[in-house]
Amino acid sequence: MLWRRPREVVHAAPGQPEVLATSDIVATTPDPAELQDAYDRGRRDERRGRKRHPLFMALLFLAAAVGVFVIVMAASRGSFEGGGAAVDQNLEGAADRATPVVRGAVADAGQAVQNAGQDMKSKAADPAN
Repeated sequence: MLWRRPREVVHAAPGQPEVLATSDIVATTPDPAELQDAYDRGRRDERRGRKRHPLFMALLFLAAAVGVFVIVMAASRGSFEGGGAAVDQNLEGAADRATPVVRGAVADAGQAVQNAGQDMKSKAADPAN
């Protein structure tokens, strides 16, 4: 038998756990506070090892969604070549529509910066305002 019952109890000093002794096995009764502390340390260590950056997880999810989309397009077009051509065509159309919008936004932002600079110059030149 792998385990034997203890034959005698050795009493420890007050405040210490009891020690059970046999001829070749010595076991201590676990202290609940020590067990809880060890459990908490283990959970902290495991959380530290699993910590992930939210931006990385968002990008990973986005990449997975794109991958699923490409596979669906390939299945609907009969091949990855046909699916890729459809995706390229859609991206080209989106880029053609987005280019003027982006250029307009950049021009508006540039004008706003110039106006803010002129306002600062006029306020610096006229300290009464």
